Amino acid sequence: MAGRRDTSAFAKGIARTVRGSLKRFVALTTITALGVTMLVGLRAACVDLRNSADRFFDEQDLFDVRVQSTLGLTDEDVEALAALDGVETAEGGWSETVYTTVGSASEKVDVKALSSSGLNEPLVLEGRLPETSGEVAVTQRYLKDSGLTIGDVVSFHGDDDQGDDAEKDEGLDALDSESTEVFERGEYTIVGSVLDPMEINAGEGTMSFRSSGGSQYSFFVVADEVIDPSVYTVAYVMVEGAEAPLCYSAEYEEIVDEVFQSVEDARRERARGDQIRSDANEEIDEAEAEALEELADAEAELDDAQRELDEGRAEVADGQRELDEQREDAMAQLDDAQATIDENRRTLEDGAAEYEEGLAEYEAGLAEYEAALPGAEQQLRDGQAALDAARANVSGIEVADGVTIGDLEAQRDEAQAAVDSLPGTIAGIDDTAESIASGIDQLAAALKGMMGTDMGLGALATQAREAWATVETVDPSDEEAAAAATTAYADVLSQTAEKLAPLSSLLAGQLGGLDAEIEELDGQLRDLEVAIGENEGKLEELTDRIEDLQASDPDSPDLAELVKEKSELEGTLEDQRGDREELQGQCDTLRTQRETYAGYQSSLDQLISFGRDDAADGQGATALASGRIQAVAGLAQAQAGLDQLNPAIDQARGAVEAEFAAQQARIDQGWQELSDGRAQLESARALLDQSAAQIADGRSQLAEGQAELDRQRADALEQLADAQRQLDDALAEIADGQKELDEGRATFEQERDDALTEIADAREEVEDLPDATWYVQDRSSLSSYASVDSDASSIEAIGTVLPIVFFVVAVLISLTTMTRMVEEERGLIGVYKALGYGRGRILSKYVLYALAACVLGWLVGTLLGFVVLPAIIFTIFSTMYALPGFVYSFDAAYSVVSLLLFTVGIVGATALTCRHELRETPASLMLPKAPRAGSRIFLEHIGPVWRRMSFLNKVTARNLFRYKQRFFMTTFGVAGCVALLITGFGIRDTVISLSPRQYGDAGVIGYDLMAVTSADDLDAAAEELADDGGVSDLVRVYIDNLTVSYGDDKETVQLVVVPEGESLEGYVNLVADDGSAVSLDEAQVAITKNAEQVMGVVVGDELGLQDSTLAEGTAAPGSIVLNYLGNTLYMTEAAYEKAFGEELEPNGLLAHLTGDADEQVALSERLSEDGRYLSVVSTQKLVNDFSSAFTLINTVVYVVIVLAAALSFTVVFTLSNTNISERERELATLKVLGFKRPEVHRYINTETLILTGIGVVMGLPLGYALARSLTWILRMPSLYFDVVVDPLTYLIAAVMAFGFTVVVNLITNRALDRVDMVGALKSAE
Repeated sequence: MAGRRDTSAFAKGIARTVRGSLKRFVALTTITALGVTMLVGLRAACVDLRNSADRFFDEQDLFDVRVQSTLGLTDEDVEALAALDGVETAEGGWSETVYTTVGSASEKVDVKALSSSGLNEPLVLEGRLPETSGEVAVTQRYLKDSGLTIGDVVSFHGDDDQGDDAEKDEGLDALDSESTEVFERGEYTIVGSVLDPMEINAGEGTMSFRSSGGSQYSFFVVADEVIDPSVYTVAYVMVEGAEAPLCYSAEYEEIVDEVFQSVEDARRERARGDQIRSDANEEIDEAEAEALEELADAEAELDDAQRELDEGRAEVADGQRELDEQREDAMAQLDDAQATIDENRRTLEDGAAEYEEGLAEYEAGLAEYEAALPGAEQQLRDGQAALDAARANVSGIEVADGVTIGDLEAQRDEAQAAVDSLPGTIAGIDDTAESIASGIDQLAAALKGMMGTDMGLGALATQAREAWATVETVDPSDEEAAAAATTAYADVLSQTAEKLAPLSSLLAGQLGGLDAEIEELDGQLRDLEVAIGENEGKLEELTDRIEDLQASDPDSPDLAELVKEKSELEGTLEDQRGDREELQGQCDTLRTQRETYAGYQSSLDQLISFGRDDAADGQGATALASGRIQAVAGLAQAQAGLDQLNPAIDQARGAVEAEFAAQQARIDQGWQELSDGRAQLESARALLDQSAAQIADGRSQLAEGQAELDRQRADALEQLADAQRQLDDALAEIADGQKELDEGRATFEQERDDALTEIADAREEVEDLPDATWYVQDRSSLSSYASVDSDASSIEAIGTVLPIVFFVVAVLISLTTMTRMVEEERGLIGVYKALGYGRGRILSKYVLYALAACVLGWLVGTLLGFVVLPAIIFTIFSTMYALPGFVYSFDAAYSVVSLLLFTVGIVGATALTCRHELRETPASLMLPKAPRAGSRIFLEHIGPVWRRMSFLNKVTARNLFRYKQRFFMTTFGVAGCVALLITGFGIRDTVISLSPRQYGDAGVIGYDLMAVTSADDLDAAAEELADDGGVSDLVRVYIDNLTVSYGDDKETVQLVVVPEGESLEGYVNLVADDGSAVSLDEAQVAITKNAEQVMGVVVGDELGLQDSTLAEGTAAPGSIVLNYLGNTLYMTEAAYEKAFGEELEPNGLLAHLTGDADEQVALSERLSEDGRYLSVVSTQKLVNDFSSAFTLINTVVYVVIVLAAALSFTVVFTLSNTNISERERELATLKVLGFKRPEVHRYINTETLILTGIGVVMGLPLGYALARSLTWILRMPSLYFDVVVDPLTYLIAAVMAFGFTVVVNLITNRALDRVDMVGALKSAE
């Protein structure tokens, strides 16, 4: 029972330790989680990619080995393969690389026949597989790029197809016709979208830079579309037991290699050659018989042609005699018709002479009329102008001496304006007088309400109205009465002004008093606001002190006193706020009263000024009354003048209008007389025109008759000439036919001799026909299959190096953390030992603590590493590989290894820390640990520097160099995190630098355009490009794709062969690894750097070569040249012909372009639409598409940066908290000595920043070394990852490290503020 209690108490102690040091526990857990995530996550994503690909390949029954032959394969070949040991299935198949239209360009496509057994079966994504002829299934990528959909029609053709309508070669021509067509040409209906298991590349990622001679698209048709099903283009082999292991494993490769070697040993190349030669001899025999038959038929046709020519000559002679007779009759008829036309022409000319005489008489009369016409018209116009001017100036006509109608009208308008305006003026004056009286009434009422009396103002208002009534009724012509009325009104208002003057002074005094009271209240309000502000500040300070005590010492006796003081202060504040509201209300009331009095004051001053006639605007009572009387007088005078002017104006206008009408009548009569004379002349002219028209018609008819006669004469002569030409042509044709017949007979003799010679040559060629050559390949020959493994391996390389840094940092941090934890619990360890607990039992507490943190971190890291991180990377893999789905897997063994690795590191560090403490006795453990012996640091020996340092700076310097373990742990931890950040950013810098290092003037590739044609089309294409304004210069080369093998390694590279007399200078910069230029003429063969890395090739090693036609050769590179994206093999013409034994026929062009980027891309797109170009590559388009090719690597970089940042933050946070916890007594002492919060913060934060700075300085070269190591670690196919680190990266990494430190300092400053001074100083340490 006692043992169980001890165990329970010990377990509770462990739980209390976890709760008491939760930050340490979380830090260890976080570091472990990050390390496990990095260790297992990247590898898990790669394993999952391989497993996903393997599952897909197995489900679709992808071949293990395939065999291709230069002469095709037969059923006997397939049966021989099936009989080999280890072969599960062997099946023949058909495939053909053809061309189809994608958009406006011609692109390669692999057409394949579906297997009846499901071998290499495509996965249906949409629709279905073809079931009958005329149906096709296409890959999803083709539908995307072409814009077609299911139900649309596609077609394809070979690069040497003659078209559907071309006649098939027969007879002798069949000997020269080697048809390579495998599938029927024509239109196919798309019935499904599929995924080809032989090509899972989605077109993105680093694979886009791999050289590949294959096509981007695949078509699948039924086997019935095969033209000759007896000959297979390929045979597929499935190996027994190869499905079980992972296809990228060594076990799979070992199983397949055995069968691969068996297939190599079982070549049936001789048998196929004998069969081909036998079939060819049979075709020659058939062609010879057919040729002899054709020759006999040709000789008979020549004899028939000679007989036809002789008959034609006789027919031409008969035709000539008949033509001569017809010519004589036609000419006689034409002469008679010409005589009749000449007689009619003489009669018409007599009538024309009479017409000319009448026309002369008319023109004389017309001339006389037109001579008199201008004077008469001018006279009439002048009269009309004078009349119009008089009408326009009626107002200027005088009706009396010096008085015009206009003068009378102006006087009338002035009088009318006065009559219209003066009544309104009079009414306005009356309104003003009434408003004055009303104002006096209002003041009287106000005074009576305020003082009990109106001071006689009411009576004065009545007198004012009565006096004004007198002004309104007075006769303006009676000057004495008008003056008396004006004086009476002014006297009343003057009396009113005198009565109001004292009242104005009284109101001014009242306003002064109100202003004083308002000013006094405003002062009281300001004083009250100041008091309220001070009490609110005191209340906020009390609240902060209460919250601090509640957080640090809730049982403090000062807490209740502070709460009471706060309650009293809140009551005082409430009373002050009430007083402030009351004072504000009084002040508002006084301001309202002042505004009312001010309004009265303004009205009084206006009335006084008006009554005294001293207003600023000159208006007064006298002016108002006299103005009204003057207005009434002016109105009467204006009305009298208006009554006299209107009749006089009407009489004057009537007399003028009558005179105007008489003059207008005389002018109109003159115009009518002129019009009648013109009408008579026009009538005579019409008769003359009619005669002229009749003469013209007669002449026209004669001309038409003459023209018709001439036409008939010409037609007759033309017909006769045509007939003569036909006879002449017939004779010429007969002569040509005879000549052609003679030539044909000579040609026949020559062709007969040539045919017999050709047949003999064909028999000799058959005898020299070589045996077939077999090419045996495994899955690694598929570029997308190999890319899966290479891309996974590149990520695994990163996942192998970086976790080491995580692990080292984790061990260092755990060592520091657990060391501090054990030191803090020295007394407790002493108690445990005093109570009889053994070393192992005590050690188990701290081991379990560290183990729990490791296990929890391992669980979190396992979840992140096997699920979350792969899911992130799979989103990128899905853009690179068109797999139907990705499989998540869990590698328990690897997960346990990661647990053991971190457990051994962290728990081992914990055990190492506890070992020293457990050696001491309980008594020494329960005593405070002796302080470390003081010693002078190096800076103290530099007197001028040391003396100028402040106290806190001196203490900081001593602490930095005295606590060496903390110094090294912090700097190494920060250095490791900085190195990881530099590595991550360095990978990004390298990716960014690849494009300018590969393309452009400073890059490897200097050309702007690469175009590939057939050898036959190259000359024409080169001439057209040279004449194109967008092309600066070009060079001819040979371009192909090679499979290069070295040992067990194979790599697909691009082949560029430079013909004799050409040079790549300016188009490709051949540079060695040390920066020296490489001469291709000297090296003969040069291969790029990545091939050296991936395959282990060195200069002088012999490489196996296989081109796109499956021709094989060997070559030894004379130099290794730099190339960052893709691999290329450069050869001279001599080296190529030596390697392959064939004469070089250039088929490509490298060109420099003149336009900008968009124009260069447009030119390449235009060339792609030309069917002669098999491939067109624009360097500028590669640059534009560069970033999408490295999405995978960028994603891994971001993951590394995020994890490194998290680790950096965790390291600094953990070490900062450890630093504070172990120095609580020191910090409490500083506070007791009077150091303020900012000083304590600066004291601790300065140390952390200095340690971070030292760690950054150490981490910069370490990061560079780690990043550069990736150049040799990341050996990815077709990518030479020559790591460069941009100087800005060092700055970013340093800023991030300092940024994390600043954030951590802000967080830990709160812990500094919460240090319990009393508790820390009471502690034993």
